[in-house]
Amino acid sequence: METGCETGTTTLKLAPGVARLVAREISRKVIAIARPKALAQPCRSAALRIGSADHPDGAVLAFNLLHLVPGRVARRRRRIAG
Repeated sequence: METGCETGTTTLKLAPGVARLVAREISRKVIAIARPKALAQPCRSAALRIGSADHPDGAVLAFNLLHLVPGRVARRRRRIAG
């Protein structure tokens, strides 16, 4: 499962390498952009869903996330990035 998949760019690159990849995005408008991109690809292992990551099975992927996290994790990320 990928949470916060945005327009599906990363999802669609990863999907051919797995049997099934469920990608979730909270914004209906953004999923509306992602779905035609998914349909245009020959790989059918990606499923795009609206909503948050509730009760995932297997691994959870969250790309481009740390800059959105407030508090200690964000401070640590900024320190690592230098």
